[in-house]
Amino acid sequence: MSDNSLESYRDILRNDFAAFVQRTARELNASEPFLFNWHIELIASKLEQVLKGEIRCLIINLPPRQAKSIIGSIAFPAYVFGHKPEAKILCISYGQDLANDSAEQSRALMRSGFYRGIFSTRLSDVRQSVEDFKTTSGGRRLSASLSGGLTGRGADLIIIDDPIKADDVASDLKRASTNASFYNTVYSRLNNKEAGAIVVIMQRLHVDDFVAYVTERERWDIVSLPVIADADECYRIATPYGVQDIVRHQGEALHPARESVAMLQELRRKVGDYVFAAQYQQNPLPREGGIIKKEWLLYYREAPESFDRIVQSWDTASKEAEGNSYNVCTTWGVLGKKFYLLHRYRERVEFDRLKTDALHLAHRFRPSTIIIEAQATGNALLSELKRSTDFNVQAAPPTAEGKIARLEAKIDRFAGGLVHLPCEAEWLADYEAELTQFPATRYSDQVDSTVQALGTVAPGDEGSFDRYMEFTRLQGAQLDNEHVRLKIPPDAGMITDIEGRLVRPDADGVAIVDWRTAGALMHRNPRIQRLDS
Repeated sequence: MSDNSLESYRDILRNDFAAFVQRTARELNASEPFLFNWHIELIASKLEQVLKGEIRCLIINLPPRQAKSIIGSIAFPAYVFGHKPEAKILCISYGQDLANDSAEQSRALMRSGFYRGIFSTRLSDVRQSVEDFKTTSGGRRLSASLSGGLTGRGADLIIIDDPIKADDVASDLKRASTNASFYNTVYSRLNNKEAGAIVVIMQRLHVDDFVAYVTERERWDIVSLPVIADADECYRIATPYGVQDIVRHQGEALHPARESVAMLQELRRKVGDYVFAAQYQQNPLPREGGIIKKEWLLYYREAPESFDRIVQSWDTASKEAEGNSYNVCTTWGVLGKKFYLLHRYRERVEFDRLKTDALHLAHRFRPSTIIIEAQATGNALLSELKRSTDFNVQAAPPTAEGKIARLEAKIDRFAGGLVHLPCEAEWLADYEAELTQFPATRYSDQVDSTVQALGTVAPGDEGSFDRYMEFTRLQGAQLDNEHVRLKIPPDAGMITDIEGRLVRPDADGVAIVDWRTAGALMHRNPRIQRLDS
């Protein structure tokens, strides 16, 4: 290689973090080939934005064995020192041994000839321990565990790599301790809250894990990559050579050269759906089964041009303090018996801001009905909107039923294909998670708002709806865990129960189903009749 070519290569390694990662892997483990992939470029581009100060809070969710530690905890600190030798970096893991292992490799990288050939940064001879080493320019890399002491250790950049061990995440106590340590201890270590940056690198482990905890409290840039694409994905990656567009189609593996779809499906069978959904798909599920099944949800790309009516449903919080419930408004377009979710509002705000936001949403969508739960803040919002607007504002009908019973009463609308969600919305994943995981969720505000909206009845539909409600509410108590005989008309087509299983009538058109399915079917098709036992 000529001198010019060598210098050009060094210039690439200095300014292209993805190339630096690839060269780092070869330096630290020459015997094992490093399989490059587009997701490494995506993560590298995000970390370059952190280095430039364009991203301050970044979460990277990756499945196991996708090079997350070598990228984030080994190569990135060394790369940052190459550009900012005076930087103060704090690298944290769940255990000191894990933190030290990454630190040792990062230190070895900075001592290598390849690194010294592209950067002028040098390690100091004064402090060279694995847990705490310095550069000659005053930069410092500290390694610590979340359980260890961080007092007095400030940083410009904090990297958290696996904050909790997978074996510990099922413990409410250990999970709560890990989560609380972030704001109690870690966050305060930033030298400059406005200019410092925090990077979290981990696989998802639980519906209430570290990622769930911090993203509920502030906005983060998130790169979340399932090992098998659940839907078509599009990524725009900024590289030193221009913008690269990546499309991954539904069902494709994240890194086929490393793990094929067939291999991953076999892995799913071995580890089980619960572990696979969290650690590999970055979509943790509750241990308990949800009431609303994911497969019941339908999606639209373009909403109908007009609706029979627009419904806005408000579920308000009692206080605006952090940790309390959210103020949620879902806006629905109703066409016939179908409900299209058009917008979701979810904020913790004081009442004056809530009132302003409610007025804005009302004027934006011009709803036929605004329905508000008449409790605490909801009463004040109800009065304010009635006083200051000419919209049809109503209090939600009072009910003695619990949240679970109210959602169960709307199962037929989901199982019957009457609820449609947008294909794309920044809030969609959060909404879906709460809807399909309830009641095993921290919050239920979006579910409550949805159930309230689905309870509204269009003119002319009262008979069918009342008939369904009478069946489920009045007879539900004595029919629970019992079965009902239904007469199914021959032209009813294929029908399913609330679990999605096919209902097969006998030769006389009689089907025996549980009482909840009976209520749902009778509501969907008034010609389906209950037979006396």
